[in-house]
Amino acid sequence: MNWIKQILLLILLLLIQVLVLQNLHLVGLCHPYIYVLFLLYMPRLPRWAELLIAAALGCVMDIFCTSPGVHMAACVAVGFIRGLLLDRIGPESKRITGMISSASLGKVEFIKWTIWLVLCHHCLVFWLEAWSLQLLAWSLLCAIVSSVMTIVLAFGYNTLVHD
Repeated sequence: MNWIKQILLLILLLLIQVLVLQNLHLVGLCHPYIYVLFLLYMPRLPRWAELLIAAALGCVMDIFCTSPGVHMAACVAVGFIRGLLLDRIGPESKRITGMISSASLGKVEFIKWTIWLVLCHHCLVFWLEAWSLQLLAWSLLCAIVSSVMTIVLAFGYNTLVHD
């Protein structure tokens, strides 16, 4: 039953991303990418499975965004960093069997978890799209503004579903 909920979450996030948020560009700065929430909330899996799911999700987004490899690279990086952060949280993270949420990590760890991974993803996406150090300041500004919007949506989702 848990896998059905996760597949439905993935489909819902992809539909919202592709049909609504892909066409929403606020002042050219804010491009929220909520599909990354699937990677954040997915249960702990073997590292190879997390990376494979991240690569597949990034590939799907690259197809819809016509950005060759940008989202895939960012998602694989998040998939890799995700495992490292879970290990860093401590032995209690080994006991997490369901979806990751504020209930399973604790409020403070969940907030840090979401902020770090969303910032990492968005910084990579915007820097890889710009592919230039000359546009580093603009990429960083877009990444921060978009991360704030994505984090607000993530906490809203977590509050509605898990609290």
